[in-house]
Amino acid sequence: MFDHICAILPLIPSILLLLQISNIQDSWIVFISVSISIAGYWLTTKLIPVIAQYTLKGGLSGKDLGKKGTPRANFDVPEALGIVTGTVFLMCTIITQVFFVKQVDYLTISNSALFSVCFMIFLGFVDDTVDLKWRFKLILPTLASLPLLVTYSGFTSVYIPTQLRSLLWDNTNNSLTGFGSLLDIIFTVDKQAEGGLVELSYWFMLFMGLLAVFCTNAINIFAGINGLETGQSYVIGCSILFFKLYEFLHGETSFDHLFSIIMILPFIGTSLGLLTHNWYPASVFVGDTYCYFAGMTFAVVGKFVITAHCCCCCCVVLYCDVYFILSYHSFSAL
Repeated sequence: MFDHICAILPLIPSILLLLQISNIQDSWIVFISVSISIAGYWLTTKLIPVIAQYTLKGGLSGKDLGKKGTPRANFDVPEALGIVTGTVFLMCTIITQVFFVKQVDYLTISNSALFSVCFMIFLGFVDDTVDLKWRFKLILPTLASLPLLVTYSGFTSVYIPTQLRSLLWDNTNNSLTGFGSLLDIIFTVDKQAEGGLVELSYWFMLFMGLLAVFCTNAINIFAGINGLETGQSYVIGCSILFFKLYEFLHGETSFDHLFSIIMILPFIGTSLGLLTHNWYPASVFVGDTYCYFAGMTFAVVGKFVITAHCCCCCCVVLYCDVYFILSYHSFSAL
């Protein structure tokens, strides 16, 4: 019971914001997405025990090193159950697409996002079965992000926080600083914004491509501890949902913000369903399938919410998680 309460806590701020949506059409779309996400949670929890039997028969299983010294230490734990979460997520998103996406341009964006996520689910399952080498894990996510880059039509500039603008702009002389002038050679520092915006142009696309590689492998580095990959992905998903709902309720009611909301809701529902089976003591392992699926979903949401600071926020959260777990393992080794 206590675990269930803790799992609901990250969703409470977003639930409060959902209740504040006043536009009837938007609230109806979000209500449909929430309902489908709840159905996705239920379907994930029911399908995982069934598919786990097939993965065991197929030899996709392993020993849980975290259960040494317990009666469960010698049990075979089915792996690659992230395939269930990814498949149910695609089903939920496609069904939501029927109610939400009507225009051809938006349909192209939505399909490109789904294609990239589907490609990474396939890559993750292949990695679980044949154990791909690391060079493929770096190259293939970049290729998977190409449909997103081709259809991306948002801003390519980066907003500089007020606290850091003094590094680029000298208010006394009303001109760029030495560092700002150096940066202006490679990029374009907006002088009218007094260093508040930096136009990255094609460098921004390179950053977006590398973001897909970073997100997928940043999730994958957590493998080995029950519930860690799924749990931290669930918390990040809840954080992104709150972040986008807050922006959506404060004037930025664009397609891109609504798209990110209905994209992350099924992810949260299906991930929570997987977490019920992956929490310690884990009855299933998520495998690389879930790690790649979660990472690409974050990359997709980051690309199509238009504002670059959401991508950076996601990167900061992932980086802090990586730093924490590496520090934890280093401390434990002492």
